[in-house]
Amino acid sequence: MKKVILVIPTYNERGNIERLFSAFDNVVKKVPRGWKLEFLIVDDNSPDGTAAEVERVKHIYQSRTRELKSTSIHLYHNPNKQGLGKAYLVGMNYAVQHLGANAIGQFDADLSHDPDKIPELLVKLDQGYDMVIGSRYTAGGSIPADWGFYRKMLSRVGNTLVRFGLGHPEVQDWSTGFRIFTKRVYEKIEPKITEEQFFGYLIMIGILHNTIKSGFKVAEVPFHFVDRTYGESKLGVEYILDTLAYIATSRLTHMIDTLRSSLKLKITSLEIK
Repeated sequence: MKKVILVIPTYNERGNIERLFSAFDNVVKKVPRGWKLEFLIVDDNSPDGTAAEVERVKHIYQSRTRELKSTSIHLYHNPNKQGLGKAYLVGMNYAVQHLGANAIGQFDADLSHDPDKIPELLVKLDQGYDMVIGSRYTAGGSIPADWGFYRKMLSRVGNTLVRFGLGHPEVQDWSTGFRIFTKRVYEKIEPKITEEQFFGYLIMIGILHNTIKSGFKVAEVPFHFVDRTYGESKLGVEYILDTLAYIATSRLTHMIDTLRSSLKLKITSLEIK
């Protein structure tokens, strides 16, 4: 039995917790044969009592629901607020080192992602892909029609900048936080994403970019992004600035590495002659 741990960072998500557990109840019934789905909520010391609400609702659901009774729901409580990027890194490491994860998922606590698509992502892993992305921008996916211009601009412009700036336009949705990837991917890219200290939403781009650079196979599954019902979006203009800085640094590093390789080949050729 392969185990997939869905890592779910939270910060002031108390109002979403009961809806989240209801979604868990539905999705665990549909996972493909051979998989066991577990959940790891990484709370960033939410002042609204999110962690306490997780414990309360977890007890209720696990005492009355057969599917959740046999499914592990874990809570990792960060002592201090460290941000989305750090929460994901801590959660992924904990999933692999302490929970025996064969695969790791990323999911939003506000249910902007479609939990019913999780089994489809797992099927793609079974087909031989190393990472499967829930994509808003591939055929069949979408973002909310009622998003304002500013929100659409942040998402679409940032995504387009990354696709073409990093030279991988074949991947349609770079900034999505809905994905599942194998333990092998995590172990390969973990040193790099930890070293670069990704902050906020930039970690989505960093994880995907390092996965592609490492030669892993990536697939996309379309889904309809739903705007949060409770709480406020944490996406800001700093996302675009961080993205531009990452693209510039990555392209410069690539140019330097290419130049070094070229010079090394020339020196080797001269030595042979």
